[in-house]
Amino acid sequence: MTSKALIWRSATYHWRTNLAVVLGVATAVSVLSGALLVGDSVRGSLRDLAVGRLGRTEHVISTTGFFRDALARDVHDASPGVSTAPLVVASGFVTHEASGRRAGGVTVYGVDQRFWTFHGLPDRSGVLLSPSLAMELGAAANDTLLLRLQKPSAIPVESLFGRKDEVARTIRLTASATLPSEQLGDFSIRPQQSEVRALFVPLSRLQRDLGVIDRVNTVLVSGASDESLAATVRRSVTLDDLSATIAITNAPAVVVESSAGIVGDSLFTAATHAGSAAGLESIPVFTYLANTIRKGDQVVATFPKATYYAPEGEWEHGRLQLERDAVSYISANYDPLIASGHMKLLRGDQEIVPGISVQVFPGHTANMQGVVVRSGGKTACYISDLIPTTAHIDLAWVMSYDLDPVQTIASRKRYYATALPEKWLTVFTHDGARPWGYIDEEAGRLIVKPVTKG
Repeated sequence: MTSKALIWRSATYHWRTNLAVVLGVATAVSVLSGALLVGDSVRGSLRDLAVGRLGRTEHVISTTGFFRDALARDVHDASPGVSTAPLVVASGFVTHEASGRRAGGVTVYGVDQRFWTFHGLPDRSGVLLSPSLAMELGAAANDTLLLRLQKPSAIPVESLFGRKDEVARTIRLTASATLPSEQLGDFSIRPQQSEVRALFVPLSRLQRDLGVIDRVNTVLVSGASDESLAATVRRSVTLDDLSATIAITNAPAVVVESSAGIVGDSLFTAATHAGSAAGLESIPVFTYLANTIRKGDQVVATFPKATYYAPEGEWEHGRLQLERDAVSYISANYDPLIASGHMKLLRGDQEIVPGISVQVFPGHTANMQGVVVRSGGKTACYISDLIPTTAHIDLAWVMSYDLDPVQTIASRKRYYATALPEKWLTVFTHDGARPWGYIDEEAGRLIVKPVTKG
Protein backbone atom coordinates (compact mmCIF):
# COMPACT_ATOMS: atom_id res chain seq x y z
CA MET A 1 0.00 0.00 0.00
CA THR A 2 1.36 3.41 -0.95
CA SER A 3 1.56 6.41 1.39
CA LYS A 4 -1.15 8.29 -0.53
CA ALA A 5 -3.51 5.35 -0.33
CA LEU A 6 -2.86 5.03 3.42
CA ILE A 7 -3.62 8.73 4.03
CA TRP A 8 -6.78 8.58 1.92
CA ARG A 9 -8.16 5.47 3.61
CA SER A 10 -7.37 6.90 7.09
CA ALA A 11 -9.14 10.19 6.22
CA THR A 12 -12.23 8.44 4.89
CA TYR A 13 -12.37 6.00 7.80
CA HIS A 14 -12.14 8.84 10.43
CA TRP A 15 -14.18 11.31 8.38
CA ARG A 16 -16.42 12.35 11.29
CA THR A 17 -13.48 13.33 13.52
CA ASN A 18 -11.66 15.07 10.70
CA LEU A 19 -14.77 17.00 9.72
CA ALA A 20 -15.21 18.25 13.31
CA VAL A 21 -11.59 19.44 13.39
CA VAL A 22 -11.95 21.30 10.06
CA LEU A 23 -15.17 22.98 11.19
CA GLY A 24 -13.61 23.97 14.53
CA VAL A 25 -10.58 25.54 12.86
CA ALA A 26 -12.83 27.40 10.39
CA THR A 27 -14.95 28.75 13.24
CA ALA A 28 -11.90 29.89 15.19
CA VAL A 29 -10.46 31.64 12.15
CA SER A 30 -13.79 33.41 11.55
CA VAL A 31 -14.01 34.56 15.17
CA LEU A 32 -10.44 35.88 15.22
CA SER A 33 -10.89 37.66 11.89
CA GLY A 34 -14.11 39.25 13.14
CA ALA A 35 -12.47 40.34 16.37
CA LEU A 36 -9.62 41.99 14.49
CA LEU A 37 -12.06 43.83 12.25
CA VAL A 38 -14.19 44.94 15.20
CA GLY A 39 -11.09 45.97 17.15
CA ASP A 40 -9.84 48.10 14.29
CA SER A 41 -13.29 49.64 14.01
CA VAL A 42 -13.46 50.42 17.76
CA ARG A 43 -9.96 51.88 17.79
CA GLY A 44 -10.84 54.01 14.80
CA SER A 45 -14.04 55.20 16.43
CA LEU A 46 -12.29 56.06 19.69
CA ARG A 47 -9.55 57.89 17.80
CA ASP A 48 -12.09 59.88 15.81
CA LEU A 49 -13.89 60.74 19.07
CA ALA A 50 -10.69 61.92 20.79
CA VAL A 51 -9.46 63.91 17.77
CA GLY A 52 -12.88 65.52 17.30
CA ARG A 53 -12.78 66.82 20.88
CA LEU A 54 -9.41 68.50 20.30
CA GLY A 55 -10.71 71.03 17.81
CA ARG A 56 -7.70 72.45 15.98
CA THR A 57 -5.24 71.36 18.65
CA GLU A 58 -2.19 69.49 17.32
CA HIS A 59 0.22 69.80 20.24
CA VAL A 60 -0.17 70.61 23.94
CA ILE A 61 2.45 72.25 26.15
CA SER A 62 1.56 71.39 29.73
CA THR A 63 3.20 71.23 33.16
CA THR A 64 2.15 70.39 36.70
CA GLY A 65 3.06 73.95 37.72
CA PHE A 66 2.40 77.36 36.20
CA PHE A 67 4.43 79.38 33.73
CA ARG A 68 4.18 82.78 32.03
CA ASP A 69 1.06 83.48 30.01
CA ALA A 70 3.44 85.26 27.59
CA LEU A 71 5.18 81.98 26.68
CA ALA A 72 2.34 81.30 24.22
CA ARG A 73 3.04 84.60 22.48
CA ASP A 74 6.79 83.93 22.47
CA VAL A 75 6.29 80.56 20.76
CA HIS A 76 3.92 82.15 18.22
CA ASP A 77 6.31 85.02 17.44
CA ALA A 78 9.28 82.67 17.04
CA SER A 79 7.49 80.35 14.57
CA PRO A 80 5.65 81.98 11.63
CA GLY A 81 2.43 80.16 10.83
CA VAL A 82 2.10 78.65 14.29
CA SER A 83 -1.04 79.37 16.32
CA THR A 84 -1.12 79.22 20.12
CA ALA A 85 -3.67 79.66 22.89
CA PRO A 86 -2.81 79.78 26.62
CA LEU A 87 -5.23 78.44 29.20
CA VAL A 88 -5.51 77.10 32.73
CA VAL A 89 -6.65 73.49 33.08
CA ALA A 90 -7.77 72.20 36.47
CA SER A 91 -10.04 69.58 38.00
CA GLY A 92 -12.84 70.68 40.29
CA PHE A 93 -16.06 69.90 42.09
CA VAL A 94 -19.18 71.78 41.01
CA THR A 95 -22.39 72.26 43.02
CA HIS A 96 -25.65 73.64 41.63
CA GLU A 97 -26.68 75.96 44.45
CA ALA A 98 -30.45 75.89 43.86
CA SER A 99 -30.89 72.11 43.64
CA GLY A 100 -27.86 70.94 45.58
CA ARG A 101 -26.85 68.62 42.74
CA ARG A 102 -23.13 67.94 42.56
CA ALA A 103 -20.61 66.77 39.99
CA GLY A 104 -17.06 65.69 40.78
CA GLY A 105 -14.09 65.28 38.48
CA VAL A 106 -15.16 68.25 36.34
CA THR A 107 -12.48 69.57 33.99
CA VAL A 108 -12.25 73.34 34.40
CA TYR A 109 -10.80 75.46 31.59
CA GLY A 110 -9.74 79.06 32.12
CA VAL A 111 -10.00 80.55 28.62
CA ASP A 112 -10.21 83.91 26.91
CA GLN A 113 -10.67 85.27 23.39
CA ARG A 114 -7.43 83.62 22.24
CA PHE A 115 -8.90 80.15 22.83
CA TRP A 116 -11.91 80.76 20.59
CA THR A 117 -9.82 82.46 17.90
CA PHE A 118 -7.40 79.51 17.93
CA HIS A 119 -10.28 77.16 17.08
CA GLY A 120 -11.82 79.51 14.53
CA LEU A 121 -14.95 80.15 16.60
CA PRO A 122 -16.73 83.38 17.58
CA ASP A 123 -15.60 84.84 20.90
CA ARG A 124 -17.62 83.58 23.87
CA SER A 125 -17.73 85.18 27.30
CA GLY A 126 -19.03 84.19 30.70
CA VAL A 127 -19.26 80.77 32.33
CA LEU A 128 -20.12 77.96 29.90
CA LEU A 129 -21.05 74.33 30.66
CA SER A 130 -20.60 71.24 28.52
CA PRO A 131 -23.88 69.53 27.57
CA SER A 132 -23.14 66.56 29.85
CA LEU A 133 -22.40 68.74 32.90
CA ALA A 134 -25.45 70.94 32.31
CA MET A 135 -27.67 67.85 32.13
CA GLU A 136 -26.16 66.26 35.24
CA LEU A 137 -26.60 69.42 37.32
CA GLY A 138 -29.86 70.52 35.72
CA ALA A 139 -28.26 73.93 35.27
CA ALA A 140 -29.53 76.73 33.05
CA ALA A 141 -28.49 80.30 32.26
CA ASN A 142 -28.19 82.63 35.29
CA ASP A 143 -28.05 79.72 37.77
CA THR A 144 -25.48 79.99 40.56
CA LEU A 145 -22.68 77.41 40.61
CA LEU A 146 -20.15 76.79 43.38
CA LEU A 147 -16.80 75.63 42.01
CA ARG A 148 -14.36 74.00 44.43
CA LEU A 149 -10.72 73.94 43.26
CA GLN A 150 -7.52 72.83 44.93
CA LYS A 151 -5.01 75.64 45.20
CA PRO A 152 -1.80 75.17 43.18
CA SER A 153 1.07 73.67 45.16
CA ALA A 154 4.33 72.08 44.07
CA ILE A 155 4.34 69.96 47.24
CA PRO A 156 1.58 67.34 47.58
CA VAL A 157 -0.90 68.20 50.33
CA GLU A 158 -0.69 64.69 51.79
CA SER A 159 3.10 64.89 52.24
CA LEU A 160 4.75 65.88 55.53
CA PHE A 161 5.76 69.30 54.20
CA GLY A 162 2.58 70.03 52.24
CA ARG A 163 0.47 72.98 53.37
CA LYS A 164 -2.64 71.82 55.21
CA ASP A 165 -4.25 75.26 55.51
CA GLU A 166 -6.29 76.82 52.71
CA VAL A 167 -5.71 73.85 50.39
CA ALA A 168 -8.83 74.60 48.33
CA ARG A 169 -10.84 77.56 47.13
CA THR A 170 -14.59 77.84 46.51
CA ILE A 171 -15.59 80.18 43.68
CA ARG A 172 -19.14 81.44 43.16
CA LEU A 173 -20.05 81.61 39.46
CA THR A 174 -23.11 82.48 37.41
CA ALA A 175 -23.79 80.17 34.46
CA SER A 176 -24.09 81.95 31.12
CA ALA A 177 -25.10 79.12 28.77
CA THR A 178 -24.59 75.52 27.72
CA LEU A 179 -21.92 75.23 25.03
CA PRO A 180 -23.05 72.91 22.16
CA SER A 181 -20.80 70.01 21.21
CA GLU A 182 -20.23 71.43 17.72
CA GLN A 183 -18.83 74.59 19.35
CA LEU A 184 -16.30 72.68 21.49
CA GLY A 185 -18.70 71.95 24.34
CA ASP A 186 -17.02 68.52 24.56
CA PHE A 187 -13.49 69.90 24.29
CA SER A 188 -10.96 67.65 26.00
CA ILE A 189 -7.19 67.27 25.74
CA ARG A 190 -7.38 63.92 27.53
CA PRO A 191 -8.77 60.95 25.57
CA GLN A 192 -11.81 59.40 27.23
CA GLN A 193 -14.79 57.30 26.15
CA SER A 194 -17.25 58.78 28.63
CA GLU A 195 -19.14 62.03 28.31
CA VAL A 196 -17.08 65.18 28.93
CA ARG A 197 -18.04 67.20 31.99
CA ALA A 198 -16.35 70.53 31.44
CA LEU A 199 -16.71 74.08 32.70
CA PHE A 200 -15.32 77.06 30.78
CA VAL A 201 -14.47 80.04 33.01
CA PRO A 202 -12.94 83.42 32.04
CA LEU A 203 -9.17 83.05 32.25
CA SER A 204 -8.58 86.27 34.20
CA ARG A 205 -11.15 85.25 36.82
CA LEU A 206 -9.61 81.82 37.35
CA GLN A 207 -6.07 83.25 37.51
CA ARG A 208 -7.16 85.80 40.10
CA ASP A 209 -8.97 83.31 42.32
CA LEU A 210 -6.12 80.80 42.21
CA GLY A 211 -3.52 83.53 42.83
CA VAL A 212 -1.65 82.87 39.57
CA ILE A 213 -2.00 86.25 37.81
CA ASP A 214 -0.59 86.22 34.24
CA ARG A 215 0.29 82.53 34.53
CA VAL A 216 -1.12 79.40 32.90
CA ASN A 217 -0.34 75.68 32.91
CA THR A 218 -1.27 74.74 29.33
CA VAL A 219 -0.72 76.08 25.81
CA LEU A 220 -2.49 74.70 22.73
CA VAL A 221 -0.43 74.70 19.53
CA SER A 222 -1.20 74.07 15.85
CA GLY A 223 0.85 74.39 12.66
CA ALA A 224 4.16 73.14 14.07
CA SER A 225 6.12 69.92 13.69
CA ASP A 226 7.29 67.96 16.72
CA GLU A 227 10.95 68.86 16.20
CA SER A 228 10.47 72.56 15.46
CA LEU A 229 8.08 73.04 18.39
CA ALA A 230 10.47 71.35 20.83
CA ALA A 231 13.32 73.58 19.63
CA THR A 232 11.17 76.72 19.85
CA VAL A 233 10.01 75.94 23.38
CA ARG A 234 13.59 75.36 24.52
CA ARG A 235 14.59 78.77 23.14
CA SER A 236 11.57 80.56 24.61
CA VAL A 237 11.42 79.13 28.14
CA THR A 238 12.86 81.34 30.88
CA LEU A 239 13.79 80.70 34.49
CA ASP A 240 10.52 82.36 35.47
CA ASP A 241 8.64 79.68 33.52
CA LEU A 242 10.47 77.03 35.53
CA SER A 243 9.81 78.89 38.83
CA ALA A 244 13.57 78.82 39.27
CA THR A 245 16.12 81.31 40.54
CA ILE A 246 19.91 81.21 40.22
CA ALA A 247 22.29 83.03 42.57
CA ILE A 248 26.07 83.10 42.84
CA THR A 249 27.39 83.23 46.40
CA ASN A 250 30.74 84.34 47.74
CA ALA A 251 31.76 80.68 48.35
CA PRO A 252 31.86 80.71 45.27
CA ALA A 253 28.88 78.54 44.51
CA VAL A 254 25.91 78.55 42.16
CA VAL A 255 22.62 78.12 44.03
CA VAL A 256 19.58 76.91 42.10
CA GLU A 257 16.27 77.29 43.95
CA SER A 258 12.60 77.02 43.11
CA SER A 259 10.03 79.63 44.09
CA ALA A 260 7.47 76.81 43.97
CA GLY A 261 8.97 75.44 47.19
CA ILE A 262 10.60 72.33 45.77
CA VAL A 263 12.88 71.66 42.79
CA GLY A 264 11.29 69.24 40.34
CA ASP A 265 13.09 66.21 38.91
CA SER A 266 13.59 67.74 35.45
CA LEU A 267 15.04 71.00 36.83
CA PHE A 268 17.26 69.07 39.24
CA THR A 269 18.56 66.87 36.41
CA ALA A 270 19.21 69.86 34.13
CA ALA A 271 21.00 71.78 36.90
CA THR A 272 23.11 68.75 37.78
CA HIS A 273 24.16 68.19 34.16
CA ALA A 274 24.97 71.89 33.70
CA GLY A 275 27.04 71.89 36.87
CA SER A 276 28.94 68.79 35.82
CA ALA A 277 29.68 70.33 32.41
CA ALA A 278 31.11 73.39 34.20
CA GLY A 279 33.23 71.23 36.47
CA LEU A 280 31.11 71.91 39.56
CA GLU A 281 30.06 69.42 42.21
CA SER A 282 26.31 69.12 42.75
CA ILE A 283 25.03 69.04 46.34
CA PRO A 284 21.24 68.64 46.74
CA VAL A 285 19.87 70.39 49.84
CA PHE A 286 16.41 70.18 51.40
CA THR A 287 15.49 73.01 53.78
CA TYR A 288 12.37 73.77 55.77
CA LEU A 289 11.32 76.03 58.62
CA ALA A 290 10.63 74.50 62.02
CA ASN A 291 7.85 76.56 63.59
CA THR A 292 8.19 75.07 67.07
CA ILE A 293 10.83 73.08 68.95
CA ARG A 294 9.95 71.50 72.29
CA LYS A 295 12.02 70.04 75.10
CA GLY A 296 9.56 67.81 76.88
CA ASP A 297 6.48 69.96 77.40
CA GLN A 298 8.45 73.21 77.30
CA VAL A 299 8.73 75.26 74.11
CA VAL A 300 12.30 76.36 73.45
CA ALA A 301 13.59 78.92 70.97
CA THR A 302 14.21 77.50 67.49
CA PHE A 303 17.10 79.97 67.22
CA PRO A 304 18.39 80.39 70.79
CA LYS A 305 20.74 83.28 69.91
CA ALA A 306 18.05 85.25 68.07
CA THR A 307 15.68 87.88 69.39
CA TYR A 308 12.02 87.53 68.38
CA TYR A 309 9.82 90.59 67.86
CA ALA A 310 6.03 90.68 67.91
CA PRO A 311 3.34 93.37 68.30
CA GLU A 312 2.27 93.74 71.91
CA GLY A 313 -1.28 94.45 70.73
CA GLU A 314 -1.42 91.04 69.03
CA TRP A 315 -0.27 89.34 72.23
CA GLU A 316 -2.95 91.17 74.22
CA HIS A 317 -5.61 90.27 71.64
CA GLY A 318 -4.55 86.63 71.74
CA ARG A 319 -5.08 86.49 75.49
CA LEU A 320 -8.78 87.26 74.91
CA GLN A 321 -9.22 83.90 73.07
CA LEU A 322 -12.17 85.10 70.99
CA GLU A 323 -14.14 82.48 69.08
CA ARG A 324 -13.36 84.00 65.70
CA ASP A 325 -9.56 83.73 65.87
CA ALA A 326 -8.58 81.84 69.03
CA VAL A 327 -7.08 79.06 66.90
CA SER A 328 -4.46 81.53 65.61
CA TYR A 329 -3.20 82.46 69.08
CA ILE A 330 -1.62 79.52 70.91
CA SER A 331 0.03 80.97 73.99
CA ALA A 332 2.19 77.88 74.55
CA ASN A 333 4.09 78.82 71.40
CA TYR A 334 5.15 82.30 72.49
CA ASP A 335 4.63 82.87 76.24
CA PRO A 336 7.74 80.79 77.10
CA LEU A 337 9.78 82.92 74.67
CA ILE A 338 8.56 86.10 76.38
CA ALA A 339 9.32 84.66 79.81
CA SER A 340 12.85 83.63 78.76
CA GLY A 341 13.56 87.05 77.26
CA HIS A 342 13.89 85.76 73.70
CA MET A 343 10.81 87.68 72.51
CA LYS A 344 10.30 91.42 72.76
CA LEU A 345 6.89 93.03 72.36
CA LEU A 346 6.60 96.20 70.30
CA ARG A 347 4.11 99.04 70.17
CA GLY A 348 3.63 101.00 66.95
CA ASP A 349 6.20 101.59 64.21
CA GLN A 350 9.75 100.92 65.36
CA GLU A 351 13.26 100.41 64.00
CA ILE A 352 14.68 97.06 65.05
CA VAL A 353 18.23 97.59 63.79
CA PRO A 354 19.57 100.10 61.26
CA GLY A 355 17.92 99.31 57.91
CA ILE A 356 15.20 97.04 59.33
CA SER A 357 11.99 98.42 60.82
CA VAL A 358 8.36 97.42 61.36
CA GLN A 359 5.24 99.37 60.45
CA VAL A 360 1.71 98.72 61.67
CA PHE A 361 -0.90 98.09 58.93
CA PRO A 362 -4.23 97.38 60.68
CA GLY A 363 -7.06 95.57 58.94
CA HIS A 364 -6.36 91.85 58.88
CA THR A 365 -5.85 92.31 62.60
CA ALA A 366 -5.69 95.52 64.60
CA ASN A 367 -1.92 95.42 65.15
CA MET A 368 -0.54 93.53 62.17
CA GLN A 369 2.97 94.61 61.20
CA GLY A 370 4.92 94.69 57.95
CA VAL A 371 8.70 94.40 57.90
CA VAL A 372 10.54 97.09 55.92
CA VAL A 373 14.14 96.46 54.84
CA ARG A 374 16.32 99.24 53.37
CA SER A 375 19.69 98.57 51.80
CA GLY A 376 21.75 100.11 49.00
CA GLY A 377 19.20 102.80 48.29
CA LYS A 378 16.41 100.26 47.75
CA THR A 379 13.49 99.18 49.91
CA ALA A 380 11.63 95.88 50.29
CA CYS A 381 8.58 95.22 52.44
CA TYR A 382 7.30 91.91 53.75
CA ILE A 383 3.72 93.10 53.79
CA SER A 384 2.28 90.21 55.81
CA ASP A 385 -1.48 89.69 55.26
CA LEU A 386 -2.22 93.22 54.09
CA ILE A 387 -1.69 91.97 50.50
CA PRO A 388 -1.35 88.18 50.85
CA THR A 389 -1.12 87.43 47.09
CA THR A 390 -0.82 89.35 43.83
CA ALA A 391 -4.56 88.75 43.36
CA HIS A 392 -5.22 91.10 46.29
CA ILE A 393 -3.52 94.26 45.01
CA ASP A 394 -6.90 95.80 44.13
CA LEU A 395 -8.08 97.97 47.02
CA ALA A 396 -11.49 96.29 47.23
CA TRP A 397 -10.20 92.70 47.10
CA VAL A 398 -9.96 91.92 50.80
CA MET A 399 -10.05 88.53 52.49
CA SER A 400 -13.00 87.24 54.46
CA TYR A 401 -10.48 86.54 57.25
CA ASP A 402 -9.79 90.25 57.74
CA LEU A 403 -11.23 91.50 61.04
CA ASP A 404 -11.70 95.03 59.71
CA PRO A 405 -11.97 95.17 55.87
CA VAL A 406 -12.42 98.97 55.88
CA GLN A 407 -9.13 99.35 57.76
CA THR A 408 -7.49 96.98 55.27
CA ILE A 409 -8.45 99.30 52.40
CA ALA A 410 -7.19 102.34 54.30
CA SER A 411 -3.88 100.60 55.12
CA ARG A 412 -3.40 99.60 51.48
CA LYS A 413 -3.94 103.21 50.39
CA ARG A 414 -1.33 104.35 52.89
CA TYR A 415 1.10 101.66 51.75
CA TYR A 416 0.62 102.42 48.05
CA ALA A 417 1.14 106.16 48.68
CA THR A 418 4.74 105.37 49.65
CA ALA A 419 5.55 102.05 47.97
CA LEU A 420 4.55 103.02 44.42
CA PRO A 421 6.46 106.31 44.01
CA GLU A 422 9.50 104.94 45.87
CA LYS A 423 9.34 101.64 43.93
CA TRP A 424 9.35 99.31 46.92
CA LEU A 425 9.75 95.59 46.33
CA THR A 426 6.66 93.94 47.86
CA VAL A 427 6.90 90.40 49.29
CA PHE A 428 3.57 88.54 49.08
CA THR A 429 3.23 86.17 52.04
CA HIS A 430 0.93 83.55 50.50
CA ASP A 431 1.70 83.72 46.76
CA GLY A 432 3.59 80.58 45.75
CA ALA A 433 3.69 81.54 42.06
CA ARG A 434 4.84 85.17 42.39
CA PRO A 435 6.25 85.71 45.88
CA TRP A 436 7.52 89.22 45.15
CA GLY A 437 7.25 92.03 42.65
CA TYR A 438 6.88 95.79 42.15
CA ILE A 439 3.35 97.17 42.41
CA ASP A 440 2.72 99.87 39.83
CA GLU A 441 -0.18 101.61 38.13
CA GLU A 442 -0.96 101.45 34.41
CA ALA A 443 -4.03 102.83 32.66
CA GLY A 444 -5.75 103.39 35.98
CA ARG A 445 -5.28 99.84 37.32
CA LEU A 446 -2.74 98.31 39.67
CA ILE A 447 -0.35 95.70 38.29
CA VAL A 448 2.60 93.71 39.59
CA LYS A 449 5.85 93.97 37.63
CA PRO A 450 8.27 91.07 37.95
CA VAL A 451 11.75 91.40 39.40
CA THR A 452 14.43 91.65 36.73
CA LYS A 453 18.20 91.48 36.97
CA GLY A 454 19.91 94.78 37.56
